Amino acid sequence: MKQYSLFYLVGLILLSCSNSNTKVNPEAVTDHEVYAALKLAINDLKLHEKQDGTENYYIEDVLKAPVFKTKLPRPTEKLTTYFSEEDLAFLEKQLAERENYQLAQDSISPKKLISHQTIDSLTASSNYNKNEFLKNYNLKFGENYFTSFSLPLYSLDKKTIYIDCNTIFGGRSIIYKKTNGKWKATTFMIWH
Repeated sequence: MKQYSLFYLVGLILLSCSNSNTKVNPEAVTDHEVYAALKLAINDLKLHEKQDGTENYYIEDVLKAPVFKTKLPRPTEKLTTYFSEEDLAFLEKQLAERENYQLAQDSISPKKLISHQTIDSLTASSNYNKNEFLKNYNLKFGENYFTSFSLPLYSLDKKTIYIDCNTIFGGRSIIYKKTNGKWKATTFMIWH
């Protein structure tokens, strides 16, 4: 009987050790969630492309830092309309963990990836002139334009997402809010 009790006790200890290693951090944003947010933005983009009569065929292969991190004036005070202080800290944590996030082609179909190095090279060779860039880009790719996205950033409860969507002609910041199981988009900021 003592021998069975010892085996039972050792088994419980081993089981509890293995369970502690497999716990999932509920705050962590998974790759699946990153791509789910991108698909929301891509589907919204398709609607705008149909209305405009254009289609951006390519997506830049690396997710950029959001405009609120790179442009002045920074709209951080506007972000507090959608995100708590704890959420804003969580956004920063996500940015630190996924800097220069590389996309996988099979996860963004039917769009095609275009290398950020190609875009950077065309930009530099055009002396950062938009018209010259368009001329050089069109020579290489035709009018199959591209979209760049920022890393999708989730609130702690994962019911709010921030993402930037940039094209050659401008961009916008989008806030997705999940209500009653459905995502609703709000344009947060627009630039040309």
